[in-house]
Amino acid sequence: MKVAAQDFGVHQRVVTIDPAEHVGVVRADLWREDEAAGPPLYTARTGPQLDGLRPRYGLDVKHWATRRGSEMAIARDAANKPYGGPLIVLIEGQYIGQDPQSAIRVVEARTRWSFAFEIADPTVQVVVIPAVTWTAGWLGLGSTHGREAIKIASELSAATAARALGIPAPKGDSADALNMFLWWLSHHLVGLPRRFKTAAERAR
Repeated sequence: MKVAAQDFGVHQRVVTIDPAEHVGVVRADLWREDEAAGPPLYTARTGPQLDGLRPRYGLDVKHWATRRGSEMAIARDAANKPYGGPLIVLIEGQYIGQDPQSAIRVVEARTRWSFAFEIADPTVQVVVIPAVTWTAGWLGLGSTHGREAIKIASELSAATAARALGIPAPKGDSADALNMFLWWLSHHLVGLPRRFKTAAERAR
């Protein structure tokens, strides 16, 4: 999956959803340096240059776990405050599998979240990120490593990032949502806190 770097302007909001039975949610506000509350600051990969330098951003990150039925409340809250560009929503594209009932649950969950945000903000940009993409690109693990290994690595990686960002360490699906967000954000900002090499780096 290719992600093109983009200019976030002064303020950009991004919501990340891991739509499992217990849903992991991350809401992040990216503030340009002149508006950010303080460090750490991360340099943008694109955007207007001032004295030959790209803009830098501070992150205000919150995470929590929720369940089915909270989609509209979370979407409306995320869309309620002003931000520069369109609201960006990242949703994990989970493996559907062979079991029809399991496939229906996965598709239904993704649809409910997508529709909720589209109702709350018709200009929303919904990005579906395959699970194998962010686990390989941020944790350095593929599906062959097994669910348990991926979960352990996800929580370790999220704890490392949480310390750097000054937030509580997330667990479970919230840790997955934070790592997926950081994988996506690494295509836009430089030097984000990470713990593991990517699968491509390990293969070298």
